[in-house]
Amino acid sequence: MIKMDNKSAKEDVIVKNKGSLIQTIKSFERCMADMKSTVLVPTRLNDIDSQTMAKSGVNCIRSDNENLYNVYNDLQKISKLLYGDRHQSDLKYANPMDLNGNSISKSLHNECLPKDDNLLTKLDYHVRHMRVILNELCGTAGYITNVYKEDVQNMHMNYNHIEYNNSEIKHYYTSNSSNSPIS
Repeated sequence: MIKMDNKSAKEDVIVKNKGSLIQTIKSFERCMADMKSTVLVPTRLNDIDSQTMAKSGVNCIRSDNENLYNVYNDLQKISKLLYGDRHQSDLKYANPMDLNGNSISKSLHNECLPKDDNLLTKLDYHVRHMRVILNELCGTAGYITNVYKEDVQNMHMNYNHIEYNNSEIKHYYTSNSSNSPIS
């Protein structure tokens, strides 16, 4: 889980939580990969939990301590940290800022806002935007090697058709069984 300290500078918090940031993104993308044969049904954020996900047939993160709701909460904490006072829970009006107060990828942000209440649509947006921010704040870290601007701009509800254009990501998915726990 992401650890927050209001007294810490953004730089310190990001550095301290770098591994968790990467793991959160990795966990979510693994979840998305597991859904390759599932058509999603819109689900309200406040209704989501592991039982709801199971009943709806969504094959998601299996660890009891890393369900989808926890991933969402982590991403919310990350976005609040990085967006600061401009943070909105749904990110519809947030203006991503870097450590110097400069706008980060504003055109990308404005063009790709979530249009509905589907949790996974918002999560997908969060994760892809986190790539932009992490790459600009921390540089390339681990397997985070691409920002996927085209993927964000072409996002749609049927996640069966999401295609990742990074060979390293494809290798990660194909070399790990969907039934194995998140490492």
